[in-house]
Amino acid sequence: MNTRTRRDELVRLLRRRGTTTVSELVESVGTSKRSVLRDIAVLREEGFLIHSSAGPGGGLSLDPASILLTPKLTTSEGFALLLSYAVVKQTYSIPFADLADSALLKIEQSIPRDRMLQMRRILRNVYIGTPNPRLPLPVVATIGKHVLKTFEVWFLESRRMKLNYKCRNGKRTNRLTDPY
Repeated sequence: MNTRTRRDELVRLLRRRGTTTVSELVESVGTSKRSVLRDIAVLREEGFLIHSSAGPGGGLSLDPASILLTPKLTTSEGFALLLSYAVVKQTYSIPFADLADSALLKIEQSIPRDRMLQMRRILRNVYIGTPNPRLPLPVVATIGKHVLKTFEVWFLESRRMKLNYKCRNGKRTNRLTDPY
């Protein structure tokens, strides 16, 4: 069970049981006491209201008002949102652009840390800038869905692509390129 799945399971157990002990949670999710305590601390940082009480009859309980839900994003969906975030940050006149930073924090919390770091490394290779007003915008032909899907996978895996390229002057060449 990965970390995010385990934390989601802890939230479900806390909701279902009302009050439970750390030992019961350890047994239910099949991990160490240290991992459960660390997960509880992270869940609290994410906004879950988890109360604890010591002594006989004590334990952990999730405040009923704590309804934070963890979205299930795939890596591709997460990257699509990251890329959208980068575009919004470069465009200051888009409504709601000032909310992009807080939205990004929520996206980052829904994706495993190692995947998030990988996506940020990939995003550093993407340049988003203002088109040169003196150059005409190129006409881009419709791209087939199978080509886009291949591009997305290769982009996320940082794989090089072989392309048949046609220059503006009509000259055709074969190229090996990074998708970004």
